[in-house]
Amino acid sequence: MTRWVSRLNWRARLRPALWQAGLLLSLFLPGLAYGQFYKYFWYPGTGLLPEETCPRWTLLNTADVEIPDYNPVRLRLNTSSSGEVMSYTLQDPGFNVSFGGVYYIEFRMRYVSGNTTDSSRRVASVLFQTQDPIGGDPLGNILWIGKDDIFLWSADATIGPRAFVDTDDAYHTYLIEWDVEGSVVRVYRDGSVIPTLTGIQFNRPQWTTEARIAWGHQFFGAQGESRWQYMAHSLDGPNGGGDEDGIPDSCDNCANYNPTQDDIDADGVGNLCDSNDSLQIRLLSPVDMVVTDPALDSIGKTFNVIGDGSSYTDNTDVSGDGDPVGARQRC
Repeated sequence: MTRWVSRLNWRARLRPALWQAGLLLSLFLPGLAYGQFYKYFWYPGTGLLPEETCPRWTLLNTADVEIPDYNPVRLRLNTSSSGEVMSYTLQDPGFNVSFGGVYYIEFRMRYVSGNTTDSSRRVASVLFQTQDPIGGDPLGNILWIGKDDIFLWSADATIGPRAFVDTDDAYHTYLIEWDVEGSVVRVYRDGSVIPTLTGIQFNRPQWTTEARIAWGHQFFGAQGESRWQYMAHSLDGPNGGGDEDGIPDSCDNCANYNPTQDDIDADGVGNLCDSNDSLQIRLLSPVDMVVTDPALDSIGKTFNVIGDGSSYTDNTDVSGDGDPVGARQRC
């Protein structure tokens, strides 16, 4: 017999696994160049958009027609006017940046095309900032990527440290090394530090009070196309959720402690919180079926059996012991 799961249920089952296995997946990607410990990792080969992963990135898209387009190799962002944005943000009350820490943001992307009406902006960018500290202001910077031109901002929101390197010839891997305590930002490209790209962190009045990372086409004044192969970072949080199981509340399938996120019927509600779990099974031929799953160890649990074009639900206790585990059903 084989278990049948719809495509949506398959995606629901995959999300918690990706949350727990993000680092493992990263080890097998040839583009992950710097060997840092990344707590959060996304790439399009998962079959999930950033807003579908855990923790979820928030998509802001004001484009009239375009939407993010992805395949297993890349995510394509495209804006057709300087008044459009298409970007992703990770921001959460539990998202924390220690003011004594050094953090890393690594991504692999290719600038494709674009133009700008603002001399201090480019079509693609990565923003990073701390939370609002007690008695202080949030601090951070923005890395801008245009045609053969990358730069950090200076404190007055104009072009700061800058480098002229190929950005549209191929995909390139970038690393932002963010020393919050030392107030220093360094940028690496394809494994080597860019000597001219060392900047500072500063405050901007419009920045949020919560720590965040944002990337894509996130500001007015530029338009064009960029393609992204992954995004990874080592920032702390969001925290492990109210139940302290390591899964952020925004994508935890149960308010009770359940680090494995088990969801036998793939309905998005974890077994510990689901009062109506069911198991659906497709039979390829008539068989004797023995229910041995401990998750069904309750006379109130059900399983759906599908065979020869008909389906029905049965929790018959053939053995007579009041327990459907071990019950046999001829189909």
